[in-house]
Amino acid sequence: MAADKSAPGNTSPNDDVIAVSDEALLKAESFVEAEEGVANRLMGWAGRISTAIAVVMSLFHLYAAYAIVPTQELRYTHVAFTLVLSFLLFPLATRFRNRVRWWDVVPGIFAVATIFYALWGGDDFTDRATLPDRWDVIVGVIFIVLLPEATRRTTGAIMPVVSLLFIAYAMFGPLGGAVANVLSKSLPNVQATAEVTGGSVDNLKLIASGQSEMAFTMADAALDALQGQDKFKSGKVPLQALLVVYPNRMHVVTVEGSGIETMADLKGKRVSTGSPGGATEVMAFRVIEAAGLDKDKDMKRERLGVAESVNAIKDRKIDAFFWVGGIPTAAVTDLAATPGMKMKLIDHSETVEKMNAKYGKLYTASKIKAGAYQGTDKDNAIAEVWNLIVTGDKMSSDDAYAIVKTLVEKKADIVAVHKEAESFSLDNQVQERSPIPFHPGALKYFKEKGLGG
Repeated sequence: MAADKSAPGNTSPNDDVIAVSDEALLKAESFVEAEEGVANRLMGWAGRISTAIAVVMSLFHLYAAYAIVPTQELRYTHVAFTLVLSFLLFPLATRFRNRVRWWDVVPGIFAVATIFYALWGGDDFTDRATLPDRWDVIVGVIFIVLLPEATRRTTGAIMPVVSLLFIAYAMFGPLGGAVANVLSKSLPNVQATAEVTGGSVDNLKLIASGQSEMAFTMADAALDALQGQDKFKSGKVPLQALLVVYPNRMHVVTVEGSGIETMADLKGKRVSTGSPGGATEVMAFRVIEAAGLDKDKDMKRERLGVAESVNAIKDRKIDAFFWVGGIPTAAVTDLAATPGMKMKLIDHSETVEKMNAKYGKLYTASKIKAGAYQGTDKDNAIAEVWNLIVTGDKMSSDDAYAIVKTLVEKKADIVAVHKEAESFSLDNQVQERSPIPFHPGALKYFKEKGLGG
């Protein structure tokens, strides 16, 4: 007996097809564009070129997943691909959709050129972060123009605005910002602002160029600047210490399964030695040298900040990293608490004697106590170095006196923002902890209190 297709339940798959009108499709498309922005539907040569770039980008990232590409080069190359595709696939405005025009091609070419400039410059380019030359400035300005425009095309106007606001907010680092705020409020003739940099080396270069009057720095980087050594071979930086602030502890961090138990085991491994322009890199090189290793020949070296290093070790892109800072450091705490990973800290206090013999009495043997980070069940024998606040040779004694007096006596206001300010103590103001001579104005205050100097 034949089935009755009109009876309930007797339907074929084709009976459920619903016709959608062109008008409904246009409305749906308009809704998507309103939410996500207008995208080009490229045909012909433009479509083939865009597809080819996207495929090459995907293959490059698959290749990089095996950590064959150094992280710094990976970052630059990824940005170049992303900018080019943003200009090709997203029009300047809705009325220019579905065709590639000269104002899409030219920004793409400039994007590739700026990234090639950064790659070609290598370590010299990254080391010039705070003292760029003329071409660095020109290329930087071009990149700053390209990036917000690419972001606007892909996400709308709100994201570039939000990004610029975050950049402005980031100009006030937590401890530096707290110090600047206290000085500005307490001293009527002082208007202090904080500037975020790559670290001690960049800070000292800003003082050398006259762009900053005060800076946080680690003692070893400050001594190099004073003597015109290492990263300061272009000229000595006249420095005076205002305050010895807090000790920075060297962390040599790895995870179980890396095959690293001692400093000697770093040989042949992928290791991050800190970001360019930071004092972590300075001290890391010295610890590696004192451990009998060659930083260039004995390891595959990356130049990553602590947060980037943590991400890289989680992704198995690196085997270990160096970081010098306070305890606990948030990024290291995050790694220690990561499920499925057990963080390990490598002992290296035996390097202190050799470092002091070569570079002066800058370092002391210390410990990161067991339990400072989750899962650390024994003390970690380390090297540490003191952090300083320094100035150049232009600050008057009256200003130096007033600044030091304010920082010591308003310490509680700064501690409320950053607990390391607990070390802003007169007990720490002894010349043995600073290779940089104290400013006469600072000494005046210390002697009034009968301590330090």
